[in-house]
Amino acid sequence: MTLYRQVLLLLVVMTIVSLSAVMMLNIKSSSDSLRVQQQVSIESALTALGMRLAPVLQPYDRALAESTMLAAFDGAFFRSIDVEIYENGEHLRKVNQAQPAGVPSWFTQLFEIIPMVAEAPITTGWNEVATIRIEGHPGFVQAQLWQLSVHLMMFYGSLFVIMSLLTVVVLRVVIKRPLTQIEQQVSAIEQREFGFRIPLPRTRELRQVVKALNHLTGILSEQFKANTAQLATLKTRVQQDPETKVANRRHLINELQSRLSEQQPQAVVMLSLHDRDRIRKHYGYKQWLDLMQQSVDSLRQEFDDQQVMIGRLSETDFAVLIPVLPKQDLSEPLAKVAQHMDSLHAKGTAPFESTCAIAGVPVAIDDNVTDVFTRLDHALRDAEQQGQNPWLWRSEDAAADKLRSGQQWVNLLRRRLRKGELQLRVQSLVAELGGASLHDEVYAGIEDEDGKPLNAAIFVPVIEQFDLGSELDQAVLQQVRQQAEFSSGAAVAINVSLSSIRDTRFLQALAEVPADERQRVYVELAEVYVGRDRAAVASFVAVLRSLGYRVGIDNVGVATEQAAADLGYLKSLRPDYLKLSAALCRQLDEQNLSVVAAVATTARNLDIPVYATAVEQEAQLKSLQECGVQGFQGFINN
Repeated sequence: MTLYRQVLLLLVVMTIVSLSAVMMLNIKSSSDSLRVQQQVSIESALTALGMRLAPVLQPYDRALAESTMLAAFDGAFFRSIDVEIYENGEHLRKVNQAQPAGVPSWFTQLFEIIPMVAEAPITTGWNEVATIRIEGHPGFVQAQLWQLSVHLMMFYGSLFVIMSLLTVVVLRVVIKRPLTQIEQQVSAIEQREFGFRIPLPRTRELRQVVKALNHLTGILSEQFKANTAQLATLKTRVQQDPETKVANRRHLINELQSRLSEQQPQAVVMLSLHDRDRIRKHYGYKQWLDLMQQSVDSLRQEFDDQQVMIGRLSETDFAVLIPVLPKQDLSEPLAKVAQHMDSLHAKGTAPFESTCAIAGVPVAIDDNVTDVFTRLDHALRDAEQQGQNPWLWRSEDAAADKLRSGQQWVNLLRRRLRKGELQLRVQSLVAELGGASLHDEVYAGIEDEDGKPLNAAIFVPVIEQFDLGSELDQAVLQQVRQQAEFSSGAAVAINVSLSSIRDTRFLQALAEVPADERQRVYVELAEVYVGRDRAAVASFVAVLRSLGYRVGIDNVGVATEQAAADLGYLKSLRPDYLKLSAALCRQLDEQNLSVVAAVATTARNLDIPVYATAVEQEAQLKSLQECGVQGFQGFINN
């Protein structure tokens, strides 16, 4: 029972007891007063009747004596009148045994009235001729008490209702409202909601409590803001080039290594600027900085995709990691970048006509980072021999995958989706080595026309380019629900694309899942989506919450968009967990460990667990756990 109800019940009981005691005292006092009145009335009647009977008793006239006694008895509240005649020993007696009308029997038993009796002799001269005895009727007193009790009950009942209502109103203002707000704030703190504040109540004790809670909430809120700001600063220092705000060399190479390990079809484009020293010496640092920024803008304009990463390799070189289809030709976007760089001289941004050289190469499946940049360096030197702002796309070293056009990829994918021919595999997420699975993450693949398996990383560019993400995610969801493991109660995590987040048809498919199955489905979305379309992500997550799904943020730590880089979105989205990016978990140097620890600390303030991915060695796992990681997945657990 709440404190408010306890206090209210106590006050109500005390009010009932107090009013009942006062009413009983009133009834008792009235009873005594009525008995005194009845005693006076009986004695007066006794005197009057004795005076009237004396003349008719000497000589004795029975008829006149009875009529005189009857006249006194009628209309009076007497139980009996008894006259004893000494002359012949006769008794004249009148009795009234009737009970008072309208008085309940329980009341007469509760307030039993002792009858009042008065007795006196009747004299004629010096002789006593008779004795008269009058007994009062208690029903008169009880009837008066009953009427008084009814009036008192109505009065005190009305008073009790008014006092109870007033007590309820006062207690709501003084106790219940502040206590409810305190309870809500405590719950908000438990839920890591630090924006809730309580207006100060008037009660001194509660006022102090509210002040303390508001102050504590403010401290926690400031601590969270400080952690997110610290994380943003750390990620900026560790992962971002300070001059151009793109990924630095270290972060770019880590991401390339991660993509190579996952065998994602990639291409790397490099743009190398000319005459750095001459521009800075004769035109100043500002001119050189503008030229670098325009070069980055040129690359962004042509390679505008959520999976693309632009980074700075050196003082003069910029590289772009681009998901591509096998054998995809990037000659057209490279030519457009070169045209844009040509225009910089006319605009005054580039002081010389020859500004840069551009080259691009695809990444083979068995490549390592050294192989990629060696081929890229050779292609860049070959391009520089071709004239002003040259470009070169070198594809002869690409992997020998079967050549397909974009439309052929679309047809293959749609054919597999329509027939439900997806190859699903899972990887368990555990809290410790050998521990029980927290959930299984689902990875989708297909087979080509020759039965060769193709994992999702190979056809991700097709999905993004032709907006097939929603169709693929719906097919994965449907096929997962048909698996026996899911029917047995296993929890699964399904990655969704940005197109699914924006597609109401995918939400409709999620809504059609039975309610008892939704609690076993985790919907994962990449952190980069938050930076790309935060409003759509927030709306999507809100709908998922209303449907009963749980939400995870995947690939945390690789996003370069400021909206996602500082983890400020955690307060509004409140995901059920975070998964660190593979690039962040594989290269555990001092800088990456600092980022992991900062992410874990920030998430811990909101009671959000952080999980690692791509864990392959025990030393790597130990380092991650020391930074605050609470679970992991990777080949070490297989």
